Formats: sequence, structure tokens, C-alpha cells
Amino acid sequence: MVNSHAIYLIIRSSSENMYLAFFFWSYRLYWITKRAGEKEGSGLMKANAWHHRADAISSVVALVGVGKSF
Repeated sequence: MVNSHAIYLIIRSSSENMYLAFFFWSYRLYWITKRAGEKEGSGLMKANAWHHRADAISSVVALVGVGKSF
């Protein structure tokens, strides 16, 4: 029989890893899109870059929330 504490630890580490991966991927997309927007002189691409950055920041907030909920 599986211990309920073991299941809890698996779920917690899994969700934390997903939030961290999402943070790094979103922040990487921010830099890629920002550089492309500057190169092309596109305000729309720069705005999209800031959207990626906001997603990255919100994933940090979600990670803190998940960490405190367990």
C-alpha cells in the first residue's frame, strides 16, 4: 500500500517542477520576442514580449501559492 505522504510529496514536487519549467520557458520567450520586436521595429511584438514576461511573473506567484498550500 502506498503511503499518502509519499503521494503528497510526488504531487508537490511535480507541480513545483511544472511551474519552474513554465517560468523559465516564458522568460526565454520574453527575450526572444523582445529582440525580434526591436530588430523589426514592431511595437506589437514588444507588447507580446511583455505578455510573456507577465506570464513568467504570474507563474512565480502561483509557485509560491502552491508551495504554501502543501
